[in-house]
Amino acid sequence: MIGFIADESKSDARFIKYKLDTVKRHYQQVSQGAAQDNLSLEKLLSFKLKVPPPEAQREIAEVLSAYDELMENNRRRMGLLEEAARLLYREWFVRLRFPGHEHARITNGIPERWERKRLDAVAEVNRATLPGGYDGEIEYVDIASVVPGQITETTTFAFQDAPSRARRVVQHGDIIWSCVRPNRRSHAVIWKPSDNLIVSTGFAVITPTGAPSTSPYFATTTDAFVGY
Repeated sequence: MIGFIADESKSDARFIKYKLDTVKRHYQQVSQGAAQDNLSLEKLLSFKLKVPPPEAQREIAEVLSAYDELMENNRRRMGLLEEAARLLYREWFVRLRFPGHEHARITNGIPERWERKRLDAVAEVNRATLPGGYDGEIEYVDIASVVPGQITETTTFAFQDAPSRARRVVQHGDIIWSCVRPNRRSHAVIWKPSDNLIVSTGFAVITPTGAPSTSPYFATTTDAFVGY
């Protein structure tokens, strides 16, 4: 890990942080090591950044920080709403305490007129893969960029420069679920993606066909499913 302290007479630390975020793709290209990616101090100090005067930096950083705070507040609200929906799903479909459950007949663990189905009866898995001859730019999601319930960031690549795992095609309503270290619960629902959004082959892409996205999403994020 490399740290730095901004010279307050020349720069605003927040602005420099935002600026470094915008050139992340560049340091990914220069950090290739023999065994693993490695960004040396020499490589880091060789970067050249175009920066405005300190006062302009501070003004830009104030605006961007305000947007960051707004987005973080929205993420927290969305997290609370998802947790409420998850609790409701657990109450109705796991504990079977749905409206009218007191009068329902339960047979073999399921209410009368309900059915128990395999996932592949209500969804397709890995429906589409980007062909190797694709020519264009992609917006890529790797496993490290997904935390429970959300995609934290994407990276733009020319396809020929993208990681070899950048192959899974996704569409609105798909569910992505990491098959690598599933205990980390790297999963999310895809909402209104860009046309060129591609995810790692380390994900299973679940495309609901016989149910709305919410049903298989909450079913595949229960403790029982993760354990399975």
